[in-house]
Amino acid sequence: MAVREKCAKETIEKLNYKVLSVNRVCCLAVPIVAFLLSGCTETPNPVGAGLLPKTDLLDLDTTTTSASSSATISSVPSASTSRILVGTRENIESWGIIRFIPLPDSLKGVRVSGADLVLRSVYHYGDSLAGFSVALHQITADWSLDSLNYFAISTGGFYNPVPMRSLNLGSIGDTATITLALDTAVVRSWLDSVGDSVTTNHGFILRPTNSSVIKGFASFSAVDATYRPKLQVRYTREGSTRVDTVTINTGIERFVARYTTGVGGSDISLLYVRNGISTRGIVQFDVSSLSPKAAIHSAILELTLHKDLSRFNSYTVDSSYAFYVTDNGNVTSALYTLSEKALVNGFTVYRYEIGRFVRQWLHGALHHKVAIGGFDEPNSLDLFVLYGAGSPAALRPRLKIIYSIVK
Repeated sequence: MAVREKCAKETIEKLNYKVLSVNRVCCLAVPIVAFLLSGCTETPNPVGAGLLPKTDLLDLDTTTTSASSSATISSVPSASTSRILVGTRENIESWGIIRFIPLPDSLKGVRVSGADLVLRSVYHYGDSLAGFSVALHQITADWSLDSLNYFAISTGGFYNPVPMRSLNLGSIGDTATITLALDTAVVRSWLDSVGDSVTTNHGFILRPTNSSVIKGFASFSAVDATYRPKLQVRYTREGSTRVDTVTINTGIERFVARYTTGVGGSDISLLYVRNGISTRGIVQFDVSSLSPKAAIHSAILELTLHKDLSRFNSYTVDSSYAFYVTDNGNVTSALYTLSEKALVNGFTVYRYEIGRFVRQWLHGALHHKVAIGGFDEPNSLDLFVLYGAGSPAALRPRLKIIYSIVK
């Protein structure tokens, strides 16, 4: 009996010890949980904020200024293009230039019985149903992609004024393939000069003779190789009567567009940003009121579109770039930003974040200018007409700057 009482007493003491241990843990856990819960609250604590000195808080300010001047300038379009634009529409004329290279030296001395240029239509500007006609001229002078402009190709001696072919092709769809016959004597001279010190293969010009549409044809850079320009030559070798055909789809190309009448110039009320030719808008601002010590947090340039004068179509990429203009007046592609679009009081407004530009201006740049160019400048003929510095105050180019003074 004594043994049983002893065992029971020991069991009760052990249970009491465990209960006491649990209670101790709970007592410790309660303040810890309370601490964690108080630290996770999302309710702001004004006591902590009040402990920060005012010198540790940013004193932001905003200034908005309108453009002090604006202008439209001519630029040299990129030589890299995905389309060969040929045709005439309103006050725009565009010529195509194509040169097939390399030509195989295995065809020297063959008899050429036929030669065709094959093009794949991929674009139009103007009346898509209008008739298309073109004259093909042999180029007689050497050229490079970067040196071509309308003045260069229209100067006497660049091409033979007598066309190889003049063709009226009627209405051409945007997915049509067209075939243009070339002068076999000219193509034979190209093949015979392969490897010689003097070459005759300078390519040819497609000079538009229509008036209401500009067609775009796929270039040699087309992703789908079947779309690329092709030179198909039918020939027979000496001593043979079998007609063989060779197809060449490599080379270089360019289009050269121009205004047939003047546009823009000294008009400060409007900016004419034309793809393909190209013209760009220039806007200038006076930020001399800002301290050179100002920290620029944001600078938004806003330009308003004149919808009625602009010219878009189903191929238009409705975006543009803002480029930094250096002290020597050059537009640099090393510093640029892409537009965003908004609708403000019924007007389309393009916005550009140009904080980096303004920082350069405050650090000693001589000119505070921005150049505007179309996103699809190398491949299309879209026209963005924007309100300039001479427009009504509500429509002028404006620059909103958010800044603080570094102390």
